[in-house]
Amino acid sequence: MTRRADGPAPRSPCRLHDGTDSRVARMATSAPAEASPVPGAFRDLAVAFEEVAAGVAGTHRMLIDRVEQLSRELEQARGRADAGTALVCDGDSMTLEVLERRAILATLRQFGGHRDRTARALGIGVRTLGMKLSQWKRAGLAPEHA
Repeated sequence: MTRRADGPAPRSPCRLHDGTDSRVARMATSAPAEASPVPGAFRDLAVAFEEVAAGVAGTHRMLIDRVEQLSRELEQARGRADAGTALVCDGDSMTLEVLERRAILATLRQFGGHRDRTARALGIGVRTLGMKLSQWKRAGLAPEHA
């Protein structure tokens, strides 16, 4: 890169985040073409590409390991869900339905029985909330005043 007489040196297009030039940029700007033979420049470029490929391969391997780990965790969670004990609260095993009912009733109490505010806070519709409450009342799982 040539330096202009009236200002700072032009910035390298291959500057790394720490402010240094990348290896490819150093190769491109370091020596004139007659000082380094073409095969050597290609060899240096090939080495740089191999380094990049090795980094990508390492990242790819880490991603594969992470996917395998998540798959194992998912299978374990499915096994617990099939047994009906996927969620544990206060040492008691609960199904998703029990946890949902407790969360809805607690939110309803928090808003003083106001169904519109409760539904909005839970991200469900008022009609959905009403249907759940009526089902639970019929089954004796919710208080009559809810």
